[in-house]
Amino acid sequence: MRIQNTMASGMSSLMSSTAKTERNPQSFLQGRQGSGRSSALKNSQQLKRAAYICAFVFCLQALLGTVDADPVLASSLGFCKTVPVLKGAPLHCCLPAPKTTPIRFRFPLIPRNLAGRLLLRERKPAHVVQKDPEYVRKYNLAYARMKALPDTDPRSFLNQWRVHCSFCNEAFKQRRTPGPLGPETGVPLQVHYSWTFLPWHRIYLYYHERILASLINDPTFALPFWNWDNQLDQDAAMIPAMFLPNFSVPNAALFDEFRNPNHMPPKILHLGYNSKLEAEGKQNLTDKQIRYENLCVMYNQVATKISARDFLGGPYVVGTDNSAATVNVSAGEVPGESGGMENAHNVAHEWTGLINDPNHPDNEDMGNFIYAARDPIFYSHHSNVDRLWDVWKTIPDKVTKSGSRKRMDYTSRDFLDTEFTFYDENQTCDRQGEGQP
Repeated sequence: MRIQNTMASGMSSLMSSTAKTERNPQSFLQGRQGSGRSSALKNSQQLKRAAYICAFVFCLQALLGTVDADPVLASSLGFCKTVPVLKGAPLHCCLPAPKTTPIRFRFPLIPRNLAGRLLLRERKPAHVVQKDPEYVRKYNLAYARMKALPDTDPRSFLNQWRVHCSFCNEAFKQRRTPGPLGPETGVPLQVHYSWTFLPWHRIYLYYHERILASLINDPTFALPFWNWDNQLDQDAAMIPAMFLPNFSVPNAALFDEFRNPNHMPPKILHLGYNSKLEAEGKQNLTDKQIRYENLCVMYNQVATKISARDFLGGPYVVGTDNSAATVNVSAGEVPGESGGMENAHNVAHEWTGLINDPNHPDNEDMGNFIYAARDPIFYSHHSNVDRLWDVWKTIPDKVTKSGSRKRMDYTSRDFLDTEFTFYDENQTCDRQGEGQP
C-alpha cells in the first residue's frame, strides 16, 4: 500500500522560511534633502515602497525555497536488489508481486459493537498485558497464524520481516513520479536517518497490527508496547516475560532464539549501553545507576529536543542519498541526520540482539536492521517508539513565556507528501496519489 505521510502525522500545511533579501533598500531612501511636512510625507512613501519591495523579494525567495525539492516516493514494486550480510549469502528481502492492480489508500470504516460504540484498538504496556492470559493467548495465536502463512502471501511473517529488511537496507530505489511503477532515480531508498524514520515505522505497525487482528478475527486487537522508558515499574524496562521460554501461557510464536543471553531478566535495558565497554568488562552498573542513566538519555533525546528536526531527524527528499554505503562509518560519519528518538531507539536494538558473539557477526536479530523484524519483540519495541512520538508532542517547548506552545511535526510539503507502499490484511497493494485524503 502506498500512503502519504499525511496519514501518519495528521498535520496541516504551513510554509515558513528564514530567507532574507540581500538587496540594500537604502537607495530608495536617498532623495533630495528637505524639511517640513512635504519632505516627511515623501520619505514616508519611500519607506513604504522600500518595505513593499523587500517584502515582495522575501516572499518570492520563500516561495522558490519550497519548490527546490520533491518528496521521496517509496515503492515495493519494480526494482529490488539483495541485501549483503557479513556472514552468509546476500539476503533476498523483496516482496511478492501484487496479485491485483494497486489501488489508492482509503481510511477503513471503524467497526462498531451491537450497542453502536466504536471498536477501537488500545495499545497497552507489555509488562501489564502479559498478566492477562487471554491477551497473551490471542497475541501468540495471531503470530502463530502469521508464521503459518505461505511465503507467497505478503501477510506472512517472513514477508513482514522482508518489508523492514528491504526498506531499511537500500533494496529499493527512490522514484521520480507518483505510483508504484514510476521511473527510478538511481538513488537508494533508506527510511532511517531522516524525518521518514518515525512515520514509516508508524504505518508499518499500522498494517502489521491490522493483519494480526484479521488473522484472529478480533478488530480490537492491538500490539503491546515494551515500556523501556518507564523507570518506576520494577519490570517495565526488562525484556517482557511473555517473549521468553517457560512462560505460564503458551507463547512459542513470540520467542526468538537470537537474543543476548546476558541481557535476560532481571537485567534492565540500559539506554546508555556500549557494547565495546561491556566486552571489555567496563560496564558493570547497578540497577540504580542504569535507571539514572536511562532517565538522562530520555531527557536528552526526547525532552530537550524541541524542534521537529532535532526529534524526528533531518529532511529527506528525492536525490538525497542516506544509504550507509555512502559514508565512512569507521571515521565516525553517519548516514543522513537521525533525530533524538531514532538515536534512543538504536540502543534498545543493539542491547537486545546478539552483540559480542563471534558466531553472529551480524548481531542478529534485533541488533541489525537486516534481521530485526524477525523477532516479535521488534514490533513491541517500535510500538513504544511510536508512543513516545505522541508523548513528545505533549511536552511544552518553553519557547513562549508561558511554556504552553506544543511541539510540532514538520509542516513541509516534502515531508507531508512522502509516499510509502504496503500490503494490507486483504493482500491488497493499495496506493495513494498526491492530494488524496
